[in-house]
Amino acid sequence: MSVPASVFLKKLATLRSQELTSIHGIGEKIAQNLIEFTDSDRYQELLAKLEAQEAKTQNHLRLLTPVKNNAAQTLRGKTIVLTGSFDLPRPQIKTKLEALGAKVSGTVTQNTTLVIAGEKAGTKLAKAQNLNIPVLTDYKDLLKTPD
Repeated sequence: MSVPASVFLKKLATLRSQELTSIHGIGEKIAQNLIEFTDSDRYQELLAKLEAQEAKTQNHLRLLTPVKNNAAQTLRGKTIVLTGSFDLPRPQIKTKLEALGAKVSGTVTQNTTLVIAGEKAGTKLAKAQNLNIPVLTDYKDLLKTPD
């Protein structure tokens, strides 16, 4: 299923801070900046131009609805921070963790569920230890999916 991009952007403009920050990867600062932009005259001008272009192209500018991931969500509700270096590129580990339902953050906070520490872990590891957050040094067992 797809919808015109302008419909999505109109809906985006109705979201407020609490709704935006509930989206993975959007914090307070990004939410505030997004609200300021979608409330601006410039945003309305861009939206009007997009709607005009959609009318010309008979709504061929469409957003596709993402396909749901059917992998087991064994890490749903977990916020994980990666620190240090690993034998796999960090973005690859992050993608695998997210596929299992985890939220991967770049900052250790009180809301962090687990820190995965690779070689040469530094300040994030120290902060996790100060906050008594569990630390895992081998991520591979975490990425295994039940058979």
